[in-house]
Formats: sequence, C-alpha cells, structure tokens
Amino acid sequence: FADGVVIKGDVTDGNFFNNTVVGASREGISIHRFRSLSISNNIIAFNRWGIVNHDRESPVMGYNDVFANRHTDYSGC
Repeated sequence: FADGVVIKGDVTDGNFFNNTVVGASREGISIHRFRSLSISNNIIAFNRWGIVNHDRESPVMGYNDVFANRHTDYSGC
C-alpha cells in the first residue's frame, strides 16, 4: 500500500476509531480535508510516516498508539 488510509473531501463529524494501520510505504493516515474529524483508539505503526495532516485544521485525537514509523509519528497534527 502506498498510503494506509486517506481522508479527504468534506468530512463532517467523521470518526476513525479502533483500527490498525501497519506497513504502508508512505503515510499510515493521510488527512487532506475535513470539517470535523476525530481519530482515536488506533494503532499506527511501521509506516514511513504515522499520521500526516495536510489540512490547516487539526483533528481531535486521543488514545492512539503511534510508534516505529520511519520518519515521524505525527506531522501537522
């Protein structure tokens, strides 16, 4: 996989809960556009980057286990 999960569009009241994203060759979670987004209770590991936010807003995040990503665990969050 290039990116594990890509979130883009007009996400309103979006929730990304209870997932495992492992081994993406680029970003574990790639966030591009959203209005309201919550990312919680996920395992994001062994990707090139963990959670990368390309939007100017910041998602609500909590209780994620983000580790061992090659370049960084969080970018723009």
